[in-house]
Amino acid sequence: MSSSDVIIDLLLPLFRWSSGLVSFESLQLNYIIAGRLFPMNSGDLGFYLGVILGIVIYSFFYEQVHRTYALKWYALSAVPFVGYWLLVIRLQRFLFGMENMGLWFIQPVKEIYTLLGIACGGAATFYVLYHLATYLKRTTMIKWLRLTVITFTGTVGLFTLATLLLAGISPAVFVFLGVTSSFGVFVFLIIVTLFFGEIMADLLVSSSLDLD
Repeated sequence: MSSSDVIIDLLLPLFRWSSGLVSFESLQLNYIIAGRLFPMNSGDLGFYLGVILGIVIYSFFYEQVHRTYALKWYALSAVPFVGYWLLVIRLQRFLFGMENMGLWFIQPVKEIYTLLGIACGGAATFYVLYHLATYLKRTTMIKWLRLTVITFTGTVGLFTLATLLLAGISPAVFVFLGVTSSFGVFVFLIIVTLFFGEIMADLLVSSSLDLD
């Protein structure tokens, strides 16, 4: 067994588990990298790459973002991907099953789904962070975001460089995308939890004031 097989087989269960929280595997939708079917489908992969990209941009250019940002338009920009994920993928999977992929209404185009996912992942992240910035102390929030970026960069860089030196470029691409998308999943779950926590707090406070 080659070193590339050893590395990927070692990390694949982790990537498959983290991807399984938000995605599924399909020959029609997933990329084949280093001879393996990548665990996260192309659209979801793009979305979580966009999440990481959005956090990087926001944490270092937040002043420019807040000067040019229009909350309603960024919220709307996530609608096409949400529609694709909920209606095209989940609904068709429910109606026809993955064994009848020929019945898909919209034939999957991996690269388009990935680019759409990146755009919408970044937009959704801006939307959530913009909202949280009105409730949380901005300097503390930016500090934690930058710490997240540094942690992410160090982790991804370490795994990717080690894989590149030991196994070559294709396994390194596989590991880079696996670590990045897995990281994006958990970061997005955290910030969305904070987002809805703030909304629920608003509702509870408003309800208590109405009762008074």
